[in-house]
Amino acid sequence: MASRPVVPANAPAWIKGWAKENTDFVPSSNAPNSSEASSVAEAPVFHQDAVPFPDSQSFSEASSVPRDPLYRYAPTTPPATETASAVNQEFVVDQDVPPAAETAPGIAPDTDGIGQLGGPHNDFDEPVEPVARTAQVAWVAAEDRLCDNAKVRLSAKAPEVFTLRARTWKCEMDNMFSPSDKQPDLIPTDGEPSATDQDKLLAEHVNHQTRTQFEKRSASRGATTISEYAKQLAQANPDEWADYLHAYRQKLHDPEMFDLNHVRNNQFARDLLSHILIDKVKIVCCTPITLEQIVSHTGLQVDFVVIDDAHLMTEAMTTVVMSKCPRASFLLVGDTKSPQRVPSLLERMENAGAITYHLKSDYRSGQQEG
Repeated sequence: MASRPVVPANAPAWIKGWAKENTDFVPSSNAPNSSEASSVAEAPVFHQDAVPFPDSQSFSEASSVPRDPLYRYAPTTPPATETASAVNQEFVVDQDVPPAAETAPGIAPDTDGIGQLGGPHNDFDEPVEPVARTAQVAWVAAEDRLCDNAKVRLSAKAPEVFTLRARTWKCEMDNMFSPSDKQPDLIPTDGEPSATDQDKLLAEHVNHQTRTQFEKRSASRGATTISEYAKQLAQANPDEWADYLHAYRQKLHDPEMFDLNHVRNNQFARDLLSHILIDKVKIVCCTPITLEQIVSHTGLQVDFVVIDDAHLMTEAMTTVVMSKCPRASFLLVGDTKSPQRVPSLLERMENAGAITYHLKSDYRSGQQEG
């Protein structure tokens, strides 16, 4: 019987506990041989250190996911050359072997060798200094409703872990300069003597749609969002965020002057949101597009990504997250019985050697799968 594998060191404690209590792991040996390596380019993203490319082919040459030119990848040691007999052996992680790459004084090197799906490339000429920071998690779902539900469940399951909900970047930025009790703009239906019954019915229908969309999309509604928490933090620390508070009051009382300083005022709000996402929050719940926007605007580097209800996402929605978070470990959760492409995205990732472990227990229904 295979021994229990090592859970990624950068995974949060509650993820490790959940995996230990509710799941059984079985390691898989999916590294392709030389004849299979030609099909690796079809997979959207891989674990580069687990795929032995023939003829010293680099990961960047085989991957179909373009590398982000604005992302500064951390240096890694080149993968060890594997023999043909070692390809079919069981994948074993040895955490006692120190990394060859040097790190800055006082910063613990990353010794985790598994789960770095689409990890950092090692073909840079200039080394990048490692950054000491705490582990951060992104919980990604296809719909806003699922994201709201995930935020509520995570906060109830682990109240000591700071979890926030993130809307699209534009919604969060708009909410940074809007009162929390803002109401949608509705068509007045009273006091209009010339309005016919048909006009009033049409106005009520439009107002209903406006309220529904406002409740669904406004960052001031539903689970606590990053912009709502940012406003609370600024009010609690007025000296530290005086520039943002001044811009906020200017937006409410002197909108013309606010528009004259629009770029600078937006920068104050962007700095505050970046501070929340990078230094405060531990788990952010959002859609794939929202996470892509957050990474693009703030440079946030998440360490662990949970893709919830992955069967509801298209391949583009899944791969956009993987391409923007090349250093992160990924956990895909979904209904494997739903119709999929032939071969499916999961099968293509398995053939590329990007899948390290399989979860064999259905923790929701309690039914064991062979």
